Amino acid sequence: MTPTEKLVRCKQIWRETMEHKAKGESLVLELMRHPDTTPEQLQDCRRVMLNIEDMMRGAVTSLRRAYPKPKSVFFLQHPWWADAYNRYEVKHGD
Repeated sequence: MTPTEKLVRCKQIWRETMEHKAKGESLVLELMRHPDTTPEQLQDCRRVMLNIEDMMRGAVTSLRRAYPKPKSVFFLQHPWWADAYNRYEVKHGD
């Protein structure tokens, strides 16, 4: 696989990850609003969301290591460099 193909694949996985995260967050909000939601279901939601957060942490950290921050102010080529994802990056020693 060429470097360009790898980058295209990374962007595809990134989009899928973001869609998965958004769907999970939406489902959690639906469950929280539903009057018949049980505490066990809320615990399951919490577990799922923690797993998604772990997935995001791994994805952001790996992608930032593989594709360093562009010199320009535009991060659209590498969306994982947006400031909104800084909280997911694992620094050395963490």
